[in-house]
Amino acid sequence: LYLITKSAQMNAQAVRQFVLQLQASETPLPDRVLLSWADAGAELRAGEHWWFLVKLKLPRAQVNPNGFDFEAWLYDHGIAAVGSVRSNDARHPPHRISVANGQWLHVWRQSVRDEIERAVTEPRLAGLIAALTIGDQAAVERTDWDIFRTTGVAHLMSISGMHVTLFAAWLRMVISWVWRRLHWRQRYWSLWLPTQTVSQWIGLITAGIYAAFSGWGLPAQRTVWMLGLLAALGQAGLHWPTHILWWVVLSAVVLFDPMALLQPGFWLSYVAVGILFGSGSVHVKESRAGFLKQLFSAQWAEQWRMGFALAPLSLLLFQQISLVGLVANLIAIPWVTWVVTPLAMVGLFVSDVWLLAAWSLKILMGCLEWFAKFPWAVLTTATPPVWAGMMATIAAALAVWPLPLSWRVWGASFSLALWFWRSPAPDFGEFELLALDVGQGSAILIRTSQHQMLFDAGPRYSTQTDAGQRVVVPLLASLNLRLDRLILSHSDIDHTGGAQAVMKMQPQLSKAYECERGQSWWWDGVYFEILHPPPPDLKKQKTNARSCVLRMVSANKKAALLTGDIEAEQELELLLLQQNHRLNLQADLLMVPHHGSKTSSTDGFIEAVHPAWAVAQSGYKNRFGHPAAEVVQRYVSHGAVWFNSVQCGALTWRSNAVSPVCERALQPHFWQSN
Repeated sequence: LYLITKSAQMNAQAVRQFVLQLQASETPLPDRVLLSWADAGAELRAGEHWWFLVKLKLPRAQVNPNGFDFEAWLYDHGIAAVGSVRSNDARHPPHRISVANGQWLHVWRQSVRDEIERAVTEPRLAGLIAALTIGDQAAVERTDWDIFRTTGVAHLMSISGMHVTLFAAWLRMVISWVWRRLHWRQRYWSLWLPTQTVSQWIGLITAGIYAAFSGWGLPAQRTVWMLGLLAALGQAGLHWPTHILWWVVLSAVVLFDPMALLQPGFWLSYVAVGILFGSGSVHVKESRAGFLKQLFSAQWAEQWRMGFALAPLSLLLFQQISLVGLVANLIAIPWVTWVVTPLAMVGLFVSDVWLLAAWSLKILMGCLEWFAKFPWAVLTTATPPVWAGMMATIAAALAVWPLPLSWRVWGASFSLALWFWRSPAPDFGEFELLALDVGQGSAILIRTSQHQMLFDAGPRYSTQTDAGQRVVVPLLASLNLRLDRLILSHSDIDHTGGAQAVMKMQPQLSKAYECERGQSWWWDGVYFEILHPPPPDLKKQKTNARSCVLRMVSANKKAALLTGDIEAEQELELLLLQQNHRLNLQADLLMVPHHGSKTSSTDGFIEAVHPAWAVAQSGYKNRFGHPAAEVVQRYVSHGAVWFNSVQCGALTWRSNAVSPVCERALQPHFWQSN
């Protein structure tokens, strides 16, 4: 990439000189950047060289309770800047410099993906085969991931240790067959290159290449390290216990990639293998007549152990466990292991075989869809504390290990208690306000002891995603909350962009609550009152002027005021109503009008509200310049403590608390931007 960050008026010689100056400066260009190209006019392919005019900024992700840590993901992938492609400059439009001539591994993966799409015309099935063949999980449709999570088989739809082990095992068999039939081997080579040694090391090397080709995921890493350690021990004539192998491989992965500790796949993968090593396996020793029965019993017992032992960890990481997963895995595991995966791998050499893989996947998906339709298919719960989740996982492991019965009963009882965890709610007469970090927009969750309400649903980020899908819905799932009301302050897209995703997750919300001055209600000892807008027939105005203003007061007279995007004219209107004793504006916490815009937050309004804390929700380096510096100074001069979601992340305030709490302060990490 040639990154032009200062001037679009440069010729080729000036650009080269500019890049040399940047490389010699104290702030060189980052090695890797993450770019978005909203109106891409061409298809980008791995290995190509492009000329882009881009706008870069330091990574600064949104920070919310139980949310995905995007900054940690960027740090782990070595991405030091994010930005967007500027394609509206007619003099310097993006253009391809050269076709694929580098990054051979990624070019190879791209070519395989193209072959899959040519062989399998149905995009859904082609995406699944790509995920099983080259580890391209982004190719799997979102609805299919929902089905996999509901049925508990998501672990099968990625390159796992099983894939790498099968690949290595097949190669070992082929190499052994060939090596034994080489005539020249019988003389000299057999003394220091026996068949077992050759097949083992070549199988290991090719397994490593396949793991790298498939994306080098944690399960694949674990398997390659395990196979390498076994090969080295076999070469040295040593035999280590399985628990020692487990610890050594785990330590090696953490040593080379410490950030792996933050990935759910790390914990699920290594805990699962640890459970298998610790609990032992069921051996099939009966005669041929009872072989299938014994095999079925062994798989059933193994699925029970794995499902029960991993349930607390699943609740901690994903807030749900599949109640149909036991039966679904009993069908899916052998089908994927012995039918789908072999066909997908053979397709790497004979592309027509991918049609058979697609046919087998179609049968599997029909079965999984039937399981997913059961209303009781999934048990959801609130995210428990990390200490409780880890303790419950250890207890569940004790329940399935070959230990005394009293230990196993104790472990089962303790782990089952986690299934009924509930997120702590405010006391009666108190409320909790959670101002989410959604970027340039607004979304506020309000909770009382028995009720929940969402005020605004965040912005739309693109045609494919919005704050409802990325922030609000995961948060509600992590707290296991059922909303009683949705209020959209006004119709601007930065306040309503996530509403559809929220209502889809919360089907009881048939529509948003319509605000009108004079409306009020009590929830669990907390008083709610709508202060604005006036009735629709009295005054027709632009969208900001129709913003909903909500005030809530706890039993101890602590108040919060939510203002939407009202501007100076509406603030004056509210001031006149307060002077006539028709409403009360005073609030301890104020959600700053219009994200801190210059058009709002007049001196008179701030003085009337007299907040102890002023909170603005805005996006990092947003194009509107919110919040304005003079507005921030205005609040500070009136004695308010200023909070901005850019520096604070999500903000939580309980009406009986001393002060609000910032999520960034609760989750400080060295990889976060200052």
